[in-house]
Amino acid sequence: MAFLSALVAVTSWLSLVLLVNLYWPSPFSFQLFLFLLFMAVFSTITPLYYHLGLRFPFLQRRRGLWPPARRGFLTAILALTFAFLRALAALTLVVAMLLAGTLFILELFFSIFVD
Repeated sequence: MAFLSALVAVTSWLSLVLLVNLYWPSPFSFQLFLFLLFMAVFSTITPLYYHLGLRFPFLQRRRGLWPPARRGFLTAILALTFAFLRALAALTLVVAMLLAGTLFILELFFSIFVD
């Protein structure tokens, strides 16, 4: 898992750098930017959550890939939402705190009732 995730992460980050530096802004490049950002954040943060769960077992009651993948997905969705709202100039501190709090409560719900 770690090798594949590292390969996807490096490829996504490099593609994101090339997209930002070599292409003019357009609706398609913005959609591609958001997709690459999601893949880069997800594939970067999921192994970190996995290894944190192995290192500190009291943080993750259930073993396996589902809890780290879920946390990585929620983190990537949060980063994607922040980037989208920032591009629309609609991201404020209050909105960011509300979104982060909402995803924190969602993760807390999953940790208590699903795991």
